[in-house]
Amino acid sequence: AEYKIKRDLLVKAFKRIKLPDCTPEATIYLWQKVPQGMTSVGFAQRLLSPDIAVVTTPGAWISDKTENGLNPGEGYVRFALVPSVKDTREAARRIKKILRKVL
Repeated sequence: AEYKIKRDLLVKAFKRIKLPDCTPEATIYLWQKVPQGMTSVGFAQRLLSPDIAVVTTPGAWISDKTENGLNPGEGYVRFALVPSVKDTREAARRIKKILRKVL
Protein backbone atom coordinates (compact mmCIF):
# COMPACT_ATOMS: atom_id res chain seq x y z
CA ALA A 1 0.00 0.00 0.00
CA GLU A 2 2.88 2.39 0.76
CA TYR A 3 4.50 1.72 -2.62
CA LYS A 4 1.24 2.70 -4.30
CA ILE A 5 1.07 5.95 -2.31
CA LYS A 6 4.67 6.80 -3.23
CA ARG A 7 4.14 5.82 -6.85
CA ASP A 8 1.05 8.00 -7.10
CA LEU A 9 2.82 10.99 -5.53
CA LEU A 10 5.63 10.91 -8.08
CA VAL A 11 3.41 10.14 -11.06
CA LYS A 12 1.19 13.10 -10.18
CA ALA A 13 4.23 15.38 -9.86
CA PHE A 14 5.51 14.41 -13.30
CA LYS A 15 2.09 14.74 -14.90
CA ARG A 16 1.84 18.20 -13.35
CA ILE A 17 4.96 19.29 -15.23
CA LYS A 18 3.55 17.78 -18.43
CA LEU A 19 5.66 14.62 -18.65
CA PRO A 20 3.99 11.42 -19.91
CA ASP A 21 2.12 9.16 -17.51
CA CYS A 22 4.50 6.43 -16.37
CA THR A 23 2.22 4.57 -13.95
CA PRO A 24 3.44 0.96 -13.61
CA GLU A 25 0.97 -1.76 -12.71
CA ALA A 26 3.02 -3.10 -9.83
CA THR A 27 6.65 -2.56 -8.98
CA ILE A 28 9.02 -0.82 -6.61
CA TYR A 29 10.42 1.13 -9.56
CA LEU A 30 9.04 4.01 -11.56
CA TRP A 31 10.42 4.60 -15.07
CA GLN A 32 9.82 8.18 -16.15
CA LYS A 33 10.35 9.42 -19.69
CA VAL A 34 12.66 12.43 -19.65
CA PRO A 35 11.68 15.81 -21.12
CA GLN A 36 12.11 16.21 -24.87
CA GLY A 37 15.63 17.26 -25.79
CA MET A 38 17.23 15.83 -22.63
CA THR A 39 19.20 12.64 -22.13
CA SER A 40 18.60 10.30 -19.23
CA VAL A 41 21.91 11.42 -17.68
CA GLY A 42 21.12 15.10 -18.22
CA PHE A 43 17.71 14.81 -16.58
CA ALA A 44 19.14 12.85 -13.65
CA GLN A 45 21.77 15.56 -13.21
CA ARG A 46 19.08 18.25 -13.23
CA LEU A 47 17.19 16.37 -10.51
CA LEU A 48 20.41 16.26 -8.45
CA SER A 49 20.81 20.05 -8.51
CA PRO A 50 20.66 21.63 -5.02
CA ASP A 51 17.25 23.23 -5.64
CA ILE A 52 15.66 19.80 -6.28
CA ALA A 53 18.05 17.24 -4.70
CA VAL A 54 16.20 14.11 -5.86
CA VAL A 55 18.26 11.03 -6.68
CA THR A 56 17.37 8.83 -9.63
CA THR A 57 19.23 6.48 -11.96
CA PRO A 58 19.66 7.27 -15.66
CA GLY A 59 18.07 4.46 -17.64
CA ALA A 60 21.04 4.38 -20.02
CA TRP A 61 23.28 3.30 -17.14
CA ILE A 62 21.24 0.21 -16.27
CA SER A 63 20.26 -1.02 -19.73
CA ASP A 64 22.37 -2.89 -22.23
CA LYS A 65 22.54 -1.93 -25.87
CA THR A 66 20.54 -4.11 -28.23
CA GLU A 67 21.99 -5.88 -31.26
CA ASN A 68 21.31 -2.79 -33.38
CA GLY A 69 23.22 -0.55 -30.94
CA LEU A 70 20.25 1.15 -29.30
CA ASN A 71 20.02 1.49 -25.54
CA PRO A 72 16.37 1.03 -24.50
CA GLY A 73 17.00 2.81 -21.20
CA GLU A 74 18.08 6.05 -22.88
CA GLY A 75 15.36 8.64 -22.53
CA TYR A 76 14.19 7.36 -19.14
CA VAL A 77 15.15 7.69 -15.49
CA ARG A 78 14.37 5.10 -12.85
CA PHE A 79 13.15 5.91 -9.36
CA ALA A 80 13.28 3.31 -6.61
CA LEU A 81 10.23 3.77 -4.40
CA VAL A 82 12.13 3.00 -1.21
CA PRO A 83 12.20 6.35 0.67
CA SER A 84 9.47 7.03 3.21
CA VAL A 85 6.10 8.44 2.16
CA LYS A 86 7.10 11.69 3.85
CA ASP A 87 10.36 11.94 1.86
CA THR A 88 8.59 10.96 -1.37
CA ARG A 89 5.98 13.66 -0.77
CA GLU A 90 8.79 16.21 -0.35
CA ALA A 91 10.51 15.00 -3.53
CA ALA A 92 7.23 15.33 -5.46
CA ARG A 93 6.77 18.86 -4.10
CA ARG A 94 10.26 19.87 -5.25
CA ILE A 95 9.77 18.31 -8.67
CA LYS A 96 6.47 20.13 -9.23
CA LYS A 97 7.72 23.48 -7.95
CA ILE A 98 11.12 23.67 -9.58
CA LEU A 99 10.86 21.71 -12.81
CA ARG A 100 7.70 23.36 -14.11
CA LYS A 101 9.73 26.58 -14.28
CA VAL A 102 12.44 24.88 -16.30
CA LEU A 103 10.42 22.76 -18.72
